[in-house]
Amino acid sequence: MLYLIDANNLAGELRILNEKDFDKLLIAIIKKWPASQKNKIFLVFDSSDPMGDKYTTKNLTIVYTPKDNYYRSADDKIIEIAENETAGQEKKREELTVVSSDREIMQKINKINESNNSKIKSLKSEAFAQKLYKKKPQAKPENGNRGLDNKTINNINQELLDLWQ
Repeated sequence: MLYLIDANNLAGELRILNEKDFDKLLIAIIKKWPASQKNKIFLVFDSSDPMGDKYTTKNLTIVYTPKDNYYRSADDKIIEIAENETAGQEKKREELTVVSSDREIMQKINKINESNNSKIKSLKSEAFAQKLYKKKPQAKPENGNRGLDNKTINNINQELLDLWQ
């Protein structure tokens, strides 16, 4: 399995984006993830450097996207890598999962799937963060009632109505 991760997006989901050296922190988190030992992972970061950078350690490739006329952001690099990984589908390619909650990236991935008849999977950063920490998603209360039963909701509504009148 190959994971292509929108690193800034995932760092935002993990609430570390504003930390100093958040990139190093995210790299350390990914390295500790048990599944990182058996899967190939690309972490693609935005960069302000016109040259960008790329290095690989074991099965983890870290990419700092160059900031130039070709790459406006890490999104462009993510799409490029996805296209390259799915080009020539006659060859046996690794299963590819793009991790991002960016709608534009996901729309472009859908277009790649349609045009190349490929099967790139997508996974929202929130779901991937839960995988990293083995958290089960919490069920959201129905109808946005924050887990309150109807009787409690009605009582609260009546109290508010009494206050407003």
